[in-house]
Amino acid sequence: MLKIDRKNTARIFSVITHSAKQLTAQVLGLLFSMFVIHYYSQELWGGFVANLLYVSVSLLVLGWGNKDYLLREFAKTPAKIGQLFYTAFSTRLVLLLLSLSLTFLLFPASQSGYLAVWIVAGYLAQSLEVFWMYHRDYLAAIGLEILAFLWLLMVLDYAGQLTPQILLEWYCWYQAFRAVLYAGLYRSILKQPQFTIDWHFFAATSSFFLLSFSGFLQSRADFVVIALYEKPEQVGIYQVLNTYFILIHAMGTFILLPFLKNIYRLQLAAVDKIQRQLVWMAPFIVTVSLIGLYFLLRLAYHITLDWGFYVIGFFITFPPYLYAVKIIRLFRDNRQQLVFWVGLRAIAISSGLAFVLLRLGFGLKGALFAAATAQIYTAYQYLNIDSFEKQGHPIQS
Repeated sequence: MLKIDRKNTARIFSVITHSAKQLTAQVLGLLFSMFVIHYYSQELWGGFVANLLYVSVSLLVLGWGNKDYLLREFAKTPAKIGQLFYTAFSTRLVLLLLSLSLTFLLFPASQSGYLAVWIVAGYLAQSLEVFWMYHRDYLAAIGLEILAFLWLLMVLDYAGQLTPQILLEWYCWYQAFRAVLYAGLYRSILKQPQFTIDWHFFAATSSFFLLSFSGFLQSRADFVVIALYEKPEQVGIYQVLNTYFILIHAMGTFILLPFLKNIYRLQLAAVDKIQRQLVWMAPFIVTVSLIGLYFLLRLAYHITLDWGFYVIGFFITFPPYLYAVKIIRLFRDNRQQLVFWVGLRAIAISSGLAFVLLRLGFGLKGALFAAATAQIYTAYQYLNIDSFEKQGHPIQS
């Protein structure tokens, strides 16, 4: 009995630390936005968000499904971990060169060099992400992220008055410092480089990339549109809201993590029971989280929003709890294509409606309403999969 308890304790601890690591980026991002807005201005943060969005999209493309693909291949052939890593790393360098060329074309000289540092550092840190996941070095990775973040806050505080250029420069050096820490953590694995290009890598990882890309756009399509049409201070506020809403989404997934293996193994009725329990918990989780957001915005960010923002926020953050288990079941049944098509349609709804409502002058509320509409559509699709397919109308066609 003791052995079983220890085994379960270790498993629960692994799940908790993994969840904590996945939350770290969002939490540190919120803390950083809080620091800039609280001590400086919403406009400064909003201007910086444009760079943040550009680099985020760039790194998503540069990743090209690398992490998920390598985790699978590491499990199959653990003796070839170094070779697999370097093949994926060197093959994707082609994308890195294209990204850097585009950066120097799109941005002025005062920004492009620093953005290039940020992208290269992000490419390295992103590539090494597979190692802390494979070896379950969650605590080490969390400690590394916190150390780098504290260094950033220290140098920004020392810098005194921040301008958009100074903020960009120091944030790029922070990303470089963070990448160096990751490289130091896995220096033993990186000792023997084997630079080999395998063009088949892009085809082998394309399904992973498309899923991650559609997921990214589904949660940020409205944000991309608003970044093009709104003033920097409005973009800054929206980025904070968007990040917080993603955190509320993520709570449902983290609640399910300890039961993931069960969901893969259990019969349909038992899985549906887990889904119902999650749905019953969701209104409480979402409501408490939105109340927390209200006080966070008022006290830390000095931002006051009317009640309508929080009502719309509920309809953005609640629907994912309705279909969280459904998505896991679809992956279990190797039906990722269906997830991709639903996500693609949700992106079209979110971005298209946001564009129209912003053009009509509805501002932040219009973009949030577009996101809520896309989430409600997504929930409707997943909750009616079985009835659609019984009628001969598969939603992925």
